[in-house]
Amino acid sequence: MRVLYKKELFSFIERLKESYRVVAPVKKDAEYVFDDIEDAEDVILEYPTTILSAKEFFFPQKEVILEYDLGETIQLKSTPEVEEICLIGLHPCDIHALLRFDEAYLTFKPDPFYEARRKNSLIIGVYCTKPNEFCFCGSMGTDTIKEGYDLMLIDDGEKYGVEIGSKEGEELVNSINLFKDEEEIKKPRLKGFVREVDTDKLPEIMMKEYDNKIWNYFGERCLGCGKCVFICPTCYCYNVVEDTDIEFNSGKRERFWDGCVLTDFAAVAGGGNFRADRTSRLKQRILHKFSYYPERYGNFGCTGCGRCINVCPSDIDCTRIINMIRG
Repeated sequence: MRVLYKKELFSFIERLKESYRVVAPVKKDAEYVFDDIEDAEDVILEYPTTILSAKEFFFPQKEVILEYDLGETIQLKSTPEVEEICLIGLHPCDIHALLRFDEAYLTFKPDPFYEARRKNSLIIGVYCTKPNEFCFCGSMGTDTIKEGYDLMLIDDGEKYGVEIGSKEGEELVNSINLFKDEEEIKKPRLKGFVREVDTDKLPEIMMKEYDNKIWNYFGERCLGCGKCVFICPTCYCYNVVEDTDIEFNSGKRERFWDGCVLTDFAAVAGGGNFRADRTSRLKQRILHKFSYYPERYGNFGCTGCGRCINVCPSDIDCTRIINMIRG
């Protein structure tokens, strides 16, 4: 197995910066975030969970997807501007989240903006060594990973074992003389989860309990603030707005994150709303993750990162909902 000694990590990152925009976890106050790296020594790979996932680097919170000018010469601009980016330190659950995005955005009609960013990215993950109090990735099968990365680091004290997951990853390792050949290092097995769910036949069970009174109990507590959908690494819904000049000669089309728990998400012309109450909106979010999504793609739409549980001001816990419905 190839290994990278931790004392060489900063040198490795500096080498990456020569070819890539490098993004990695850094400490921000008492939390951790993915951020652009100016100084390699700011990178921290032994972290619990970042506030946000890395999805914003592939699916920005706000972006212009079309610009036009109907002057003497009609000009249209709808080509994404991308750069070579290397994301370091993604946990297995966050790599799984990107694979869920791939299913939604690349399976049927590929989204050109997302596709371009994915093609120009290098993913270097790192295995967790200890679950936090909110995550339940062990139940979702996302505490380990077999694909979706170029390199995967395994913490072994003073060094990292390196799993190679792509041709690009292999070329990178072979082109930098910081890696050594040593004995195999085993992947860590996470233990001590505070939260667990049984996913056996869960999509069918959730639909069978569609009218369970439990939904009303949690729906009445939900504030509809949207924190859960904006913090979620697999929520991919968006809205689109058109901004034109007064004579409609030029303008732009902009998309931005949206979410099913927000009041106007299912609003239609004439004042109608398919999900006007908070209970139906919360139910939509949970059922999409654990029933609708797996029915369509074969995988759960939740990776068990626990971010939504952590930030919810009403203490709504999806694992509690699932366990109560299962009885």
